[in-house]
Amino acid sequence: MGRKCCEKIWAMVRRGLSNDWVTRYLFRYYRQTLKMKLYLYEKCESCRKATRWLDEKKIPYQSIPIREKPPTKKELSAMLEHHQGNSKRLFNTSSKDYREPELKAKLPNLSEKEKIDLLSKHGNLIKRPFLVGDTVLLQGFKPELWEEAFSR
Repeated sequence: MGRKCCEKIWAMVRRGLSNDWVTRYLFRYYRQTLKMKLYLYEKCESCRKATRWLDEKKIPYQSIPIREKPPTKKELSAMLEHHQGNSKRLFNTSSKDYREPELKAKLPNLSEKEKIDLLSKHGNLIKRPFLVGDTVLLQGFKPELWEEAFSR
């Protein structure tokens, strides 16, 4: 359990809030974290750093191999919205597949829906790690951004 969560619980107890309130808070906290999915590629160093960071913070997550089981269209659409519609931020631009001339020429002409379809079938094109939870959407690993996202 995160430090912020513990501090909030003790603050509730000190204010005299009933166990009912504390239980509801804990339920909401665990529901959020248990549903988190971390899409990753085992040979990716950023993915390894992200898993180490989550493990150190004792934040529960479900690890999913991104190449075998890419994020759903719904998850990709949510991340696209999080990136304010900038679809290029969804792509792993250093991927060999992304740099193929055929795909590179085709991408600018694709609609957002077609890009989401493409990504949902080809996990190796997606920038990773790709973390999705009820209240957390993160892509790539920058410790300061992850720290901020989990301290809310």
